[in-house]
Amino acid sequence: MLNNYFKYNQITTEKPISNEEVIKEEIKEDVTSNTKQSAYNGIMYYRSLNTKIKSREKENFLSTFEHKIANGFLKKIIDQKVNYLLGKKIVIENIEKINQTININKIIRKAAKESCKKGVEWLHPYINNSGEFKISNISGLECIPIYDTEYQEELIQMIRYYKITVLDNKNKKVSRYKVELYDKDKVTYYMQDAEGNYYLDTSIEINPLYYISISTKLGKKVLGSKGNGWGKVPFIPLWNNDDKTNDLEPIKEHIDLYDIVESDFANNLDQLQDVLLVLKNRSPGEYEKFLKNLKKYKIVEVDEDGDLKSLSIDVPVVARKELLSILRDNIFEFGQAVDTRRVADGNTTNVVIKSRYSDLDLKCDDFQFMIEDSIYNLLWFVNKYFEVTGKPTENLENVEITFNRNIIFNESEKVKNFVDQGGRISNKTLLSNHPNVDNVNEELEELEIEEQGFSSEETDNNNNNNDVIDNG
Repeated sequence: MLNNYFKYNQITTEKPISNEEVIKEEIKEDVTSNTKQSAYNGIMYYRSLNTKIKSREKENFLSTFEHKIANGFLKKIIDQKVNYLLGKKIVIENIEKINQTININKIIRKAAKESCKKGVEWLHPYINNSGEFKISNISGLECIPIYDTEYQEELIQMIRYYKITVLDNKNKKVSRYKVELYDKDKVTYYMQDAEGNYYLDTSIEINPLYYISISTKLGKKVLGSKGNGWGKVPFIPLWNNDDKTNDLEPIKEHIDLYDIVESDFANNLDQLQDVLLVLKNRSPGEYEKFLKNLKKYKIVEVDEDGDLKSLSIDVPVVARKELLSILRDNIFEFGQAVDTRRVADGNTTNVVIKSRYSDLDLKCDDFQFMIEDSIYNLLWFVNKYFEVTGKPTENLENVEITFNRNIIFNESEKVKNFVDQGGRISNKTLLSNHPNVDNVNEELEELEIEEQGFSSEETDNNNNNNDVIDNG
């Protein structure tokens, strides 16, 4: 089982799945798989609901405090990665009609964050009731991909399952699974009954349902309709990395230990208050009563041979602080992230900043490749939609995808370098690297106007005056 822990569950089959019993078994196994547990943990840790510390039970009845401090390292690391790679829009050139059809940046950004949490997020292209092309983000928790047996690369089916609330025979609300089985041509809908078995969903008017319906018309009269498929299973994976793992896996144990150390430290401060009590001739069963009386009346009763002493203790603040510092360093190092505490100094040079971003760059290189692959697959489906609906298709071989990483830099140093390099390289290259320039072409036009002795405002006024004269 341990060998499969870091590998995303992939089912391979020689024959398409169509048996309700097989679907039942696959879902039963998938729900409890290590893959789905890891994805669930990624969601919880991103929300600072770290499962290890939150599920920790109270150690003993003497504990009047039980802190469960969950640190938000994963949210910081994931948000940093997504904003660094996708904070500035991806530029996708030479596909004007596709860019007008869908907002690729919005789709990818949302899917990217979920992929970091779960290991994978799925993009589902479909045609809505109005005939429009749409993309839906489907959670990796809901999907069981089924691949070919030869190369285990071609997706031949997808099982999607999710819970819905229904009323049983006694009008009580119960949760049951709704299942959608996708292949290259159509989707088949199933429902779960009270016994946990699956049957064809009779509430769906057409089941199975083809993805694309082409009608033959004579005027306004429909003579016939033919169902067609995409030619591919309409699910596009956005994997987080080659290993198909989420960003929690490499650092989970370090975060868990950090939570435990910090929580225990808080418990020690609250519970012990730097003092230990030494009781003589008291049975363990009396401890709870003794502590309640001590807290309420501030007095202690002792027998003739009894005694009470207090021992002050030193809370190991330095050791705990050192351990927390080591754990924090490990979390950012093994998570290939940037600890912003180390780049907060405004005097840090850009060379130092760049070196501290090197691990994040490596991680984003892998993620960028995954995103590019998803975008190309997404473009294929949009082009297929154009083809089916009789619209002109795009030449996807001419597509150019450019990522603009959002790195922190020492602005004063960059401006100084910019000034020092004047005359050695082209103005366009200088301006494209200037921290205060957003639009290079507009800036070049402004410089040209200034060289002619006019400001842009004067030029606009002259143009307006000319317009008035020309119009008589």
